[in-house]
Amino acid sequence: EDEKHIKIIKENNIDKNLMDLEGINNKMLALLAENKIVSLDDFAGLSNFDLIDKKDGIFKNLEIDETVINNMIMKAREGWFADKKES
Repeated sequence: EDEKHIKIIKENNIDKNLMDLEGINNKMLALLAENKIVSLDDFAGLSNFDLIDKKDGIFKNLEIDETVINNMIMKAREGWFADKKES
């Protein structure tokens, strides 16, 4: 099954920064790719509802703790705030 995920990841040209996000795995990356989320910025723009809502969330079939998802989103958004500090 992991081979299937890797194929999806490669076909969708997932951004390396997203692949390097702490806590993310190939299954999650494949699900994101299928939903046209291919960059760290795309991921940072999501809410935990977008990801783990039991009905509509991208990761609805994965058992992921809300705290873990919130931390991943905030980590992905760090780049947004770093840019602002420099200006």
